[in-house]
Amino acid sequence: MKLFKLDTKAQKNITPYLWQSFLAFGSLLIILYFLDTISSAAIVAALGSSVFVVFASPYSYSARPQSVIGGHIVGLICGILCAWLVYPRLSMYLPADSSMYIAAALAVGLALFFMCISNTEHAPAAGTALGMVVNRWNLNTILFIISSVIILSLIKKLMGKRLKTLI
Repeated sequence: MKLFKLDTKAQKNITPYLWQSFLAFGSLLIILYFLDTISSAAIVAALGSSVFVVFASPYSYSARPQSVIGGHIVGLICGILCAWLVYPRLSMYLPADSSMYIAAALAVGLALFFMCISNTEHAPAAGTALGMVVNRWNLNTILFIISSVIILSLIKKLMGKRLKTLI
């Protein structure tokens, strides 16, 4: 059993893999540098995962602007509601850690439900819901996430048909 085998498409033409990996690097660098905010590890990980989806599988359902932007907005809303409403009420009756675990898990479950019924499915956005519960955040965090996914979707749109499916 081989643990690592080079993709057969990559063996034939490595150029799109190099180009789109560099584009993913540049896009995230622009987002992080110009927005000058890194609010939490969970949020940055969610955005990094979105960059992967958009540049590795640009024509997938999950890479559509409706999914990328909409999914993160759904994640934001579910995370904020669970951080504001669920966590404080649970912590009156349960230990703080248990309350946070329940609120965070509920935020992800709600985000999954609402993304699926609104056709905004974007798996990395579940990390946004989680991050809004487990980390401190403010209005800048919300603006950072929304700006980031809009910039990411604009870069993808500008690249048009030059992007190839890598997975």
